[in-house]
Amino acid sequence: MGLASSGGTTAEYRSKVHLLSKAERSFFGVLQNELNGQFVVFSKVRMADIVKPVSVDGPSWWTAFNQLSSKHIDFVVCEPSSLALVCCIELDDASHDRDERRARDGFVDNCLAAAGIPLLRFAASKGCNPNEVRDKFWLTVGRPQVS
Repeated sequence: MGLASSGGTTAEYRSKVHLLSKAERSFFGVLQNELNGQFVVFSKVRMADIVKPVSVDGPSWWTAFNQLSSKHIDFVVCEPSSLALVCCIELDDASHDRDERRARDGFVDNCLAAAGIPLLRFAASKGCNPNEVRDKFWLTVGRPQVS
C-alpha cells in the first residue's frame, strides 16, 4: 500500500491484484480457446477508445466524450494484423437488473450500434458454455469458423 498526492489530496492506493474477476477470467479463457488464435482479445477497454462523438462540437463534444470515457467494455475482439474492431462483448451479472445499470447498458448498446460495432452479451458465470460463445460469436461476425 502506498500514498500518492495530487492537487492537495493524498490517498492510499493498493493493487487490485487481478485485472479480471473470476467470472471474467473464466469467460476470457473460453473466448481465447474458441477463437483459436484467429483474433486478439483485449479486456476492460474504455469506450472512448472504441467510439468517438461526431456531429457535435465545443461543450457538447466534451459532454458526449465524458459520457464515453467513464465506461468500459469487458472484451474487445480485433483482427490480429490491423487491430481493427470486430466486436465488443459484455458480461451481464445480476447488477445489470438494476435501473441505473439498465440505463448504462442502453447507452452502451446505442453508442456501439450507431458506430456500427457489433455487441455480444453473455450472462456472467464462472462456467460459461463454450458452444454458446463460439456459436454466438460466429453468428454475429458472419464468418464461418476456420479450424
